Amino acid sequence: MKKLTNKPNKLILNAYHGTDAESAKNILSERKFQFQSRDNHWLGDGVYFFIDDKDEAEWWSIMAVRHKNRHGSSVSQGAVLFVPIICEKSCILDLDTYSDGKIFEDFIESIIDKYPNLSFTLSDGQVKQFAETNDEHILMSQWLKLFLAYKKDSWKAVMKSFPICSSKEKRNSNPFQMRAKQLNIIDQKIINFDKIIKIV
Repeated sequence: MKKLTNKPNKLILNAYHGTDAESAKNILSERKFQFQSRDNHWLGDGVYFFIDDKDEAEWWSIMAVRHKNRHGSSVSQGAVLFVPIICEKSCILDLDTYSDGKIFEDFIESIIDKYPNLSFTLSDGQVKQFAETNDEHILMSQWLKLFLAYKKDSWKAVMKSFPICSSKEKRNSNPFQMRAKQLNIIDQKIINFDKIIKIV
């Protein structure tokens, strides 16, 4: 097998998607990820992956099974899909980097300066102002939706690391905060469905 290596303007990401077994089967057969729009998707609407972290994807698959069972489905198994994401660096808004984070921050500040009372509409019809919203996940989601709509031809995906909890961290035995890097793919054209494999 030819080894994949990153080139200066290319990214190769080891992406793991946690889901339930039935959904995994549909993804592989239909060659498409289905997702539900939500007001609080922290990286916006799209298909979520963990980067270089099979364990977190497996944990998420367990959560997916529990969620479906709570809502009337009879699902017994989770699943993890792996796919290498290969694309130009410019296709991914990487909010862990200073440069991309600054682009996003400057956009928000410019909008706030021009429209201090800017509002958004939630899926239930509620209208809220950005300045008066305290829910961090809703704020992240709505700002990203606005940003990506404005820059719709620039980025195909968004990437960011988030803190994760562990029993050891709760006892303060780990001086470093554990994080999981998540990738939200907005444009599924950057996914090579021929390369997806089910590993759990």
